[in-house]
Amino acid sequence: HARQTVLYRKDLEKEHLFPYLVSLCKAFYEQQSREQDPLGAPESGHVASGPAADDRRPGFHCRHCLTVYEEEYGDPDQAVAPGTPFAELDEGFVCPVCGGPISDFAVTVVT
Repeated sequence: HARQTVLYRKDLEKEHLFPYLVSLCKAFYEQQSREQDPLGAPESGHVASGPAADDRRPGFHCRHCLTVYEEEYGDPDQAVAPGTPFAELDEGFVCPVCGGPISDFAVTVVT
């Protein structure tokens, strides 16, 4: 699958980030609900399930804005080639969204 960036809000100051994150998350989950159930009624006997354990892999996310570093894409804006593991990133790497330092990234599970 191809990586696609969709701009939700431009020129946002850090102190105003939280309300927009909440709004964006709400919009995302509403969209997911509509896509999974376009008629608004649950299917009889259907049980939603998460990704299989085999489909999960460790990743890293920014603790400030929750941006996930995906090694398969790298970060062309910071001259990080696709396929570069997080452990090999330069100490000068920063979050491409909020500018948080690499030391502020935490382990996450990517599906």
